[in-house]
Amino acid sequence: MNNFRILLFFIACVFLSVSVKSQSNFYGTITYESFDTEIGTNNRIKNSSKEIIYINDKFVRIETYFYRDKGGSITIINLEDQSMIYLKKLGKYGVKLSKEELDSLKKVSKYREQKEIIYSNKTKKNSGYNCKQANFHIPNDTSALDLFYTTKMIVPKCLNESFGFSEIDGILLQYSFYFPGVRGFSEERIVTHVAKKIKKGKPDKNLFNIPEDYQIVESYKEFKKLN
Repeated sequence: MNNFRILLFFIACVFLSVSVKSQSNFYGTITYESFDTEIGTNNRIKNSSKEIIYINDKFVRIETYFYRDKGGSITIINLEDQSMIYLKKLGKYGVKLSKEELDSLKKVSKYREQKEIIYSNKTKKNSGYNCKQANFHIPNDTSALDLFYTTKMIVPKCLNESFGFSEIDGILLQYSFYFPGVRGFSEERIVTHVAKKIKKGKPDKNLFNIPEDYQIVESYKEFKKLN
């Protein structure tokens, strides 16, 4: 996923935050590991990335690690004013976006717009929780992917929206995405994220501060110049 798509991916999480604060009854840390599977093969790349999500009553921090290039990103969402900070680890720079600028950047892809979710009675154990199963697919597309979630705990609505699953009310413990690939660069693949650890308890409040050694700009236009 390129940096622009990653940024747009998290921009979406700001828009469904109606009464977000009242929905945030889980405070803690969720750690996901991911692996890629190339379409049409059994080639699986384990631990292609890791994602750690920190949640308290005012902020969400989403930290992504890419094992291949040791890069990644940090996204800090303010649940009160719906602003967002997006930081790139390689280069140590980022952008602070207000709700108004996020509104202007809002883009809804057909992938989300046309998605259909079918709920199932099947369950699966994950991270110590009995998970419900759902299946989603895109109309006129042969691919269909499963996701697993628990409704025992509720996270801010914007978090599941950032994953593309605003319909899910609970914590996603396994979910997947399809990526078409780029000719000459990467093969089309399925990327699956699995929750490996869930820790309750408010994270260190300093995690939601902007690191002092990062260069921060105040508009997406300026941010693009740094890429």
